[in-house]
Amino acid sequence: MTRQRMKGILFTQAAVLVLWAVAFGIPGKAEASENVHNQFQVSEGVNYKDIRISNSSDNQALRVTEIDTSDKNTSVEIGFPEGLNKLLTTTSLALNYHSNDHRVVSAMNASFYHVGPRIPMYLISKDNKLTFGGQQVSDDRNNYVNEPIAFGINEHGNGMIDDYQLELNYTYQGEKFELATANRARLEDSVTLYTSAFGGRTTSTNEYGTEVVVATQRKPVLEFGSAYRGKVAAVRPYGETKSSEIPENGFVLSGHGKGLEQLADMEIGDEVSFEVDIDDKWKDSSFMMASGPMLVKDGQVNLSMNPDSRRARMKAPRTAIAIDESGEKVFFITADGRQSGYAKGMTLSELAAYAVQLGADRALNLDGGGSTTMTVRYPGYDSVKVANRPSDGRQRGVSSVLMAVSTAEKPYYLYTDVNLDTTHADGIEWLTGQGIQGYEDGSFGVAKKLTRPHAAIMFTSVLGLDKPDKSAVTDYFDDIEPDDQYAAYIAAAGQAEIFNGSDGRYMPEKKLTRQQMASTLVSAFELESKGEDVDINLSNVAPSHRDSVQTLANLGITNQLEDFRPNEAVTRGQFATFLFKSEQN
Repeated sequence: MTRQRMKGILFTQAAVLVLWAVAFGIPGKAEASENVHNQFQVSEGVNYKDIRISNSSDNQALRVTEIDTSDKNTSVEIGFPEGLNKLLTTTSLALNYHSNDHRVVSAMNASFYHVGPRIPMYLISKDNKLTFGGQQVSDDRNNYVNEPIAFGINEHGNGMIDDYQLELNYTYQGEKFELATANRARLEDSVTLYTSAFGGRTTSTNEYGTEVVVATQRKPVLEFGSAYRGKVAAVRPYGETKSSEIPENGFVLSGHGKGLEQLADMEIGDEVSFEVDIDDKWKDSSFMMASGPMLVKDGQVNLSMNPDSRRARMKAPRTAIAIDESGEKVFFITADGRQSGYAKGMTLSELAAYAVQLGADRALNLDGGGSTTMTVRYPGYDSVKVANRPSDGRQRGVSSVLMAVSTAEKPYYLYTDVNLDTTHADGIEWLTGQGIQGYEDGSFGVAKKLTRPHAAIMFTSVLGLDKPDKSAVTDYFDDIEPDDQYAAYIAAAGQAEIFNGSDGRYMPEKKLTRQQMASTLVSAFELESKGEDVDINLSNVAPSHRDSVQTLANLGITNQLEDFRPNEAVTRGQFATFLFKSEQN
């Protein structure tokens, strides 16, 4: 490493510490204490952290999902309700896009939206097509979105945060006019474009405007770089209360105020065209979503709004998206807030400083406050669950989400102590599908010795046993009381004659030995040997369990032929594999 590069690295690290200190209002040095509360690999290419930061003035609680888009089976996508005219929770939207070959492993809220009409506030595109035009960007630097800036995934599959220039125009009698927006509630003093992608059959506008319906030969899809020409088929004059129907092959120009004046001379049969385009850097993007302000640019805190404004300085729940310099790493970031004793929230400068600490080259603020929601697929589960603490105590409905998606055949690290190469991964994956979960810390407990009550739970779930009333447990075992936590499961196993106990005792405090396990498996699955006996050493197996161990060997359920280790307690991982193999016979 060169001396110059080393100096640059040290300078960058020092700059981050100074930014961190400034962000937290600490002169001279950063005194904030950071603790990783929880972390795990969600899937190939996706990692999650639950981070807590404390200092003398308040606490912070952040969640970060880091996505490696260079992984061939990992991508970042956008999701929104059908029609873009309603709100759904982050979890609901993620589940709408989740399937066996398209697994959403993390999602967070995204766009700012209007509470009244329940639509996004700013531009959204998908698959190189303008999905939603949004409202015009404010020029007031005290507002969050005061420059046209977007996050998206470009044509190379990498994350991008940059400005954009949307071209949306219509041409009439050789003169070009600007369209204010597309497929959203009509804006004042302008012309709004409607196509069949609007999500309704009509423009749903009031009588205070003029509308021109144009028929085209093909369906307009608003693909960037496209233009559509047609002829006026109908004109809805000012004062008419019935809104215009949007043709499948055609479009509607809806004018209000000054825009109304632009449409005043149009008559049936006149030729009208419109075109839509975007900067070359955004062409062929997977999606793009406008928001603001910019938080980080070129690896440094750089707010594109007034950092001294009330909105920027208030401590609040926050949501942000960030990328590294290559664009291959994308960071979902949420910061909880408005919860005394747990998390007060963050200013935009604090959020930006933390994004720099994560390694962000660029970061963009998204909708925050009560909308801030991070979801992630926890180990042992198939779909996402809420990971943060929304300030309302529940999820709010939102207009869009950003999602980390895995298309790998086996995408999951099931538990924190199980990866796809773990010896017992197949059995644990199968057992999880039967409803058996691990521990609260995200582990399965692969190496933990299996307790006899937990064995009863697994048998009950795998075999679908009916659980009798807890009081029935005394019919089978003398040392289990009806109020025992696992009484119903133990009673089910006793009723199915999987466990016979010893002198009427279940011995819940004991671990299940490997030879005892062999006998329970043979009873539970009614296993029978086929053909000649496999040569296995049974000299150290108790006589009462020898037939069962021999059966497991004959069926290939065990390959421990020289020494079955009969008196060892079976581990949870081993038991998962034995159950899996027994069920297959």
